Amino acid sequence: MSRWAVLLFWLAVWTVQDIRKREISVWQIAAAAVMALLWRQMDGDLIGWDTAGVMVLGSLGLGLGFVSKGRFGTGDGAVILCMGLYLGIYISLSALVLALLLTVPAALYLLVCRGGSRDTAIPFVPFLLAGTGMVLIWI
Repeated sequence: MSRWAVLLFWLAVWTVQDIRKREISVWQIAAAAVMALLWRQMDGDLIGWDTAGVMVLGSLGLGLGFVSKGRFGTGDGAVILCMGLYLGIYISLSALVLALLLTVPAALYLLVCRGGSRDTAIPFVPFLLAGTGMVLIWI
């Protein structure tokens, strides 16, 4: 439970950064990831399929940031990796899918009501925070 609270705190901090500056502090992500790894080690859960899945999910997110040339930010991928370290692969994947679903109405609103284009950037970390919060409430 306290792991979830710490992650929600970090997601809230990164949400503010993502909305204001469109970038996320690498040092904060690194500190949060080290904290999660230490937590996993204390729980005896550092090596296993769950951790391997988290690493694959985070690597895909980081890779997507590079391949998409910034449309999906590398900071978003790093946040997903960090989320996975705190929550594990199954909860993180559920939160990620929910976050992606939550972006659809926001993108449609920007396109239809605000006259945005396909290239309009939307901060993704707020949706990760909402998706994570919703999944944690359902658990």
